[in-house]
Amino acid sequence: MSPETGPNAHPFWYVRVLGVFHTNVLHKGQYARTNGAQPMEFLWVRWLGVEPNYRSGFKVARLPKVGFVPEEDSNAFGFLDPALVVRGCHMVPAFAAGRTSELLKTVAPTAARSKGEVDDWANFYVTIWVDRDMFMRYLGGGVGHIAHCESALPAEDRDIDVGVEPETSSEPCQETTTRASNVNSGEEDNDLKAEDDEDSDSDSNIPSDSDDDDSSAEGEGSDGAYDDEDEVDDGDFADV
Repeated sequence: MSPETGPNAHPFWYVRVLGVFHTNVLHKGQYARTNGAQPMEFLWVRWLGVEPNYRSGFKVARLPKVGFVPEEDSNAFGFLDPALVVRGCHMVPAFAAGRTSELLKTVAPTAARSKGEVDDWANFYVTIWVDRDMFMRYLGGGVGHIAHCESALPAEDRDIDVGVEPETSSEPCQETTTRASNVNSGEEDNDLKAEDDEDSDSDSNIPSDSDDDDSSAEGEGSDGAYDDEDEVDDGDFADV
């Protein structure tokens, strides 16, 4: 978390972790609390700073933009307590800004860069939507932080909620319900009528033994075609 409290302060600081170390430290002096060695974990990091004169946030629809601190700054590199790290983050290079060697003026292999690199990307964008936890840390009300409902962004970068008066009329709902009931009752009437027609047809058109040969002959000569109806495949639409 960023300790900055100004009106345009960014909520987080960013680093590239160059090394993770574990050591045993023997503290001597008047403030020493023990004579034995104490385990200590720390990170070796390269700091990134927020791009100056650049505005980001939900209101302007821009991702946070950061870049490496120039090597001339005494805070370009440092050591960090792992307990101060909130979480890992995902960054993508700002390709339009290109690469530069002005931030770290060396082309020799260095732990500050990935293997094979001789310069740095000038800027990076912080992908705040890489997962739900990351997104909610910027929006406010993050996962596991029920009591924290305030946005981490400055007030001028937040979206403004616009109130909308709810509709009180229930007529559309009643109309929809009436229409649905009419359709259902119509379907039931049609189903009952179809069943009655099928029963009457089956009673009046009982084939006799003399008609079997004729019907078989007609079936063989029809090539399986339908005269009055076409097949309807699953997924087709039909009017009801």
